[in-house]
Amino acid sequence: MNGKELIKINENLKADRSLWDSQWQEIADNIVFRKASIVGKQTTGSKLTQKMYDSTATMAGEDLAAWIHGNLTSMGMEWFFLKTKGKEDNKDMQEALDECGERQFAAIRESNFAGEWLEALNDLVTFCTGGLYVEENEVTKPGFNGFNFISMPPGTYATMEGRDGRVQGIFREYELRAQEAFDRWGETVSDDVKKNVKLNPSAKHMFLHACFPKTWFGGKHKTQLEFASYNIDISKKIIMQVGGYDDFPFFIIPWRRESGESYGRGPGWTALPEVKTAHKVGELSLKEWALGIWPPVTMVENGVIGSVRQTPGGITVVRKDGDVKPWETGARYSDNRLKREDLQQTIREIFHMDKVKFLPPRDQMGQTTAYEVARRYQLSQQLLGPTHGNIVFHGLDRIVETTFNMMNRAGAFQDFAELLPVELKVEYESPLARAQKIQDIEAITNTIEAVAPIAEVKPDIMDNFKLDDTAVHVAKSLGYPAKLLNSEDERGELREARAKAEEKQQQLEQAALAAKAAKDAAGAAKDLPPEMAEMMR
Repeated sequence: MNGKELIKINENLKADRSLWDSQWQEIADNIVFRKASIVGKQTTGSKLTQKMYDSTATMAGEDLAAWIHGNLTSMGMEWFFLKTKGKEDNKDMQEALDECGERQFAAIRESNFAGEWLEALNDLVTFCTGGLYVEENEVTKPGFNGFNFISMPPGTYATMEGRDGRVQGIFREYELRAQEAFDRWGETVSDDVKKNVKLNPSAKHMFLHACFPKTWFGGKHKTQLEFASYNIDISKKIIMQVGGYDDFPFFIIPWRRESGESYGRGPGWTALPEVKTAHKVGELSLKEWALGIWPPVTMVENGVIGSVRQTPGGITVVRKDGDVKPWETGARYSDNRLKREDLQQTIREIFHMDKVKFLPPRDQMGQTTAYEVARRYQLSQQLLGPTHGNIVFHGLDRIVETTFNMMNRAGAFQDFAELLPVELKVEYESPLARAQKIQDIEAITNTIEAVAPIAEVKPDIMDNFKLDDTAVHVAKSLGYPAKLLNSEDERGELREARAKAEEKQQQLEQAALAAKAAKDAAGAAKDLPPEMAEMMR
């Protein structure tokens, strides 16, 4: 393919996205003011809050994004674990995966993931579609050089989905300075870029990154990898770099996606009417407030000698009392304040702030038990369960798998190469993911407690339950380290050794009892008359 063909595909995808762009621009103008360049381009450093009279939606969106980040992907704890598919009993393999998972999490934590992921979550909450891209850092040493994550704001990319509904093709526009472009691609850049490198290296140029499966668009791409990659100078329509990826490095997450649509809908869309109304009410309230503080005046014609002085200590000369008086507009500031508070509460509810802010006020903390707080926390987790599924399916699963494969190919797990499985299964152990498993644990606990009284009367009733598997399931659900759990073989050996020890102990006890019985019998025989003792012999 050539640069003109790729740019044509990008223009067609952007045309399909045009209605989304206008909606995103309206969300940006009213909620996310710092991203007001979706349609058109804002001058760098220009003021973007001219229309902002109420910050409720902005703060609620940021709070919800931070809450999801802290409860799903907190950098303070290892929030994912690698498992094997179909080989759960292979302890050596699992221990290798545990060590690799720790290295992978350390690499993610040492990167810029936290900040860029939070930005993608902000986009997910407000624009209802979040995007993230990962690449390896510039190669400065042999082996793995670390991750570089890049959040992609809406309006900068267009997507194409695969059969599973996840994005598999993307056309992303981005901006680079001339010097940076030359450092990346050298002599393959356009003449304009080369000229600016000498005269104005800070000048910015627009580029297009296209990435999609190598079988798409005729399949004639110069790569043997699974995904073809092109970097194109948009203005000159020339390809500067052709490459590929083993794994798709772009992760596009919808909050909720309607059938047949490519992008998400969610809280930002739902709250927009209330947000716009809140801004208008805020604007009118400020005007009304100003009228109340400094009201207009009415005066009789020629009733003032000179001019009205509305300054502290100002003297106004009137012909007679009452010729000048303030004009009562009849506006009721308290009504506007109540209306504004109602709108703010509705906006917070749309962004789930009434549910995720589960802790009671400080003055009520003493009236709330630990169980009540924990229960509120669990309910707030369940509320975002469907969205949690989208974040995992479209985002986290692919992020963990892709970053694992990148590190593996770079030799970061070379010492475990023979033990690593072909297929991975990812399990999440963050507070939000763990809350999804609480229901299973509660069901198990409640069942065992209910059956226990029956088992005292009929012990074999417990044969209906796989108690060994139950214990392991509960331990894993609560985040118990897999390397501290015994395998089935180890468990069998322990039980066999315990059974033999118990059998030996029983034999010793029986022998001791037999010896005691024989001794007692011999002592009793001495006390018998001679003729009866002879008979016992």
